Amino acid sequence: CTSILAAHVRNDIAGGATFNAVRTSLISYWTKLSGTGAAVYQTTSTPTTTSIDAWMTLVNQTVDATETVRVQVNDWIRDGGPMLSGTYAATGSSASGTIRARDIGHPLTGYFDVADAVESSRNSGLWKVDPNLRTVSDGVMTASSNQFNSATAVFTSADIGRRIRVTGAGASGALLSTAISTFANSTQINLSANASTTVSAAAASIFWASTVDGVHPAAYGAINAATAIDVVKLSKSNIR
Repeated sequence: CTSILAAHVRNDIAGGATFNAVRTSLISYWTKLSGTGAAVYQTTSTPTTTSIDAWMTLVNQTVDATETVRVQVNDWIRDGGPMLSGTYAATGSSASGTIRARDIGHPLTGYFDVADAVESSRNSGLWKVDPNLRTVSDGVMTASSNQFNSATAVFTSADIGRRIRVTGAGASGALLSTAISTFANSTQINLSANASTTVSAAAASIFWASTVDGVHPAAYGAINAATAIDVVKLSKSNIR
């Protein structure tokens, strides 16, 4: 193993660790990893939010209470994890003897900004939303069936995995929020959950969600995150 992609950090932050405690842990972590002789790259920490619309929009997301620490940690990582005399130094420090990633004596080779790839903007704390959200107003579902029909949706096989929210198709006429499981044709798909209520001319939103729990990336979030990883750099990173 010549390169290590280090992604641990989010759970420490979620557990209530302070900025200083996280930095101390990361330096210890990097030191142990680099002791193998491999080059070590750290990822920035992704957001944690709650959402009242299944992460369809930015406005309906609420950032986690630990967001301030996450931003501090990410900005410190982006600065190369500055260290002085074997411990962390302030972000932006210019004190004599300060070292950063790739400097001799620093355990970190570099970082990949996964947070930038999945957030709506740097340090927003919000998961990126699908810019290609589409809506229809002619959705049809029958109670106890997972079939969804729309004459205007123009479904394709690329819609499999997308989230869908169908007004009125849930229990007692509530919203049904689920995923598209199979594609039949341009006007018909099957969902991962059955309707509880029969609807016609129902409004529905179809979109990729970055996450389905606010913490872990779903397919769309993972695809965005992957764009931050420079595989070529990893393959050559054992050469400092």
